[in-house]
Amino acid sequence: MSRVEALALVLTLVVAVLLVRNLWTRGERTRVSAMVSNLQSFALHQQSFHRDRAVYSSDVPVIQDRGFQKHPEVRFVIHEATSMGWAATVWRADTPTRCYVFVGDASPVGIASERGVVACE
Repeated sequence: MSRVEALALVLTLVVAVLLVRNLWTRGERTRVSAMVSNLQSFALHQQSFHRDRAVYSSDVPVIQDRGFQKHPEVRFVIHEATSMGWAATVWRADTPTRCYVFVGDASPVGIASERGVVACE
């Protein structure tokens, strides 16, 4: 293999790596955006539940029964749900990113540091 051929091969590999990384980054942003959107929708349905029952639900299917449409790939853990607040983590199997939120007097989870604001890492 000549030097020109070797250089062409190296440049081709570099471009391929950059393209794959760019596509993965775009896909990751899409997945994280879906998690954030799903968590925000869940929060709205939690508020509705709280208005009716004076307590937040720790059971995602109960909130789904009230119209919340959970993305099939998004997983939820409700860490705390009382009459005063709730906290949750969401994730997907196809991304290392986790998103966190806490509302009211619930204890902060993950990197969430501001009530009602979804934080992802």
